[in-house]
Amino acid sequence: MGKVLVVTRKDDPHADLVISELGNLGVDVFRLNTEAITEYAIELGVDGGRIEHLAYPRTLDLSEVGSVYLRRRSYPYNLCVEGEYKEFAQGEWVKLMRNIWAVLDERYWINHPLAIEGAKDKLRQLQIARREGFIIPDTVMSNSLDSVRQLKARYEKIIYKAFDGGALYPGATQCVYATILEDENLDDAQRDSLGVCPGIFQNYHDKDYEIRVTVVGDVLFAAKIDSQASDGTKIDWRKGDLLAAPHSQIKLEEECERRCIAVVRKLGLEFGAIDLIKKKDGTYVFLEINANGQWAWVQGMTGMLIAQGIALALAQNMRTPS
Repeated sequence: MGKVLVVTRKDDPHADLVISELGNLGVDVFRLNTEAITEYAIELGVDGGRIEHLAYPRTLDLSEVGSVYLRRRSYPYNLCVEGEYKEFAQGEWVKLMRNIWAVLDERYWINHPLAIEGAKDKLRQLQIARREGFIIPDTVMSNSLDSVRQLKARYEKIIYKAFDGGALYPGATQCVYATILEDENLDDAQRDSLGVCPGIFQNYHDKDYEIRVTVVGDVLFAAKIDSQASDGTKIDWRKGDLLAAPHSQIKLEEECERRCIAVVRKLGLEFGAIDLIKKKDGTYVFLEINANGQWAWVQGMTGMLIAQGIALALAQNMRTPS
C-alpha cells in the first residue's frame, strides 16, 4: 500500500481527525505543515523527489505517495528575512510547492489544487448547479449601484455577500458576512464605496432551515442546521453562535443527492462542502460549494463519520504514476 501525504497546518483539527482514521486503517501518513515548511528539507527533480522532516528522523520519497489530502496551505511563518526579501522568499516557497504538486499530479487527490482554484468561481458553481436542476438565487456580481438597484426592484429582499468567504485578509478572524440590503443601503452615498469594491448581490430566499452537505466521492453526509432558531444565525449562520443552532443528520431526497454529487464531479472535485436552503415549500436552493470547506464541527455535532469517509477514500483510491 502507498502512503498518504497530508498537506495542511499544525493547527488544523480536520487533518488531525483524518490522520487518526488513516492510522486506524493501517495507512502510513506523512504530514507537511506548510506554515512551517522551513522545518523540512525538500528535493525535487524531473524523476521525483523527497521531503525530509528535519526535526524527526522521517523522510518521504514522493514515489511512495498514492494519495494526497490537500487541506490547508499557508505562507511559511518563520522566514528570517524582512521586507521585499520576505515577499520574494514566500513567493519562491509557493512556487516550490507547486512543483511538489506537479510531481504528484497523477496521484489521487482530495482535492487537486488546480480543481480547487477552478471551483472558487461562484458563477461557474451556480451555472453547473442550475444545469443539474437546482434552483439558484438571481445573482448580480457588480460594482455598479444602478445594477444592484435594478435587482432590488425585482425583489422584496436582496442580500450582499463577499466573493470568497468574507475574510478581510488571509488568516483574518474578522469577516464580512451576508447582509440584507434595505433601500437606504442603496442611496447615492453608496455609489463610490461600491465602485471601489464589487460584491455578489442575490435575491433573498426565506428559509425553513439550512443544509450543509459534505460530499466525499460518491458518499454524502447531510446535516440540517436550524439556523432560523436564533436571530444571530438567520441570515448568515457563520455570524452568530453556530454551535447553539441545532444540528442533526438528515437524509436528502435521491434526486437532491444526485445533484450534489454531480456538482462536485463537474467541478473536477472529490470533496465539496455544499450549502443549501430548504424552503418551507420543500424546494432546495443551491447557494455555493467550498472545495476546502470545514466539516469537523458537523461531525462533532451530528456524529457523522466524515473523517472516516475521507480516510477511506484516500486509502482505497491510491494511484501510482503511469
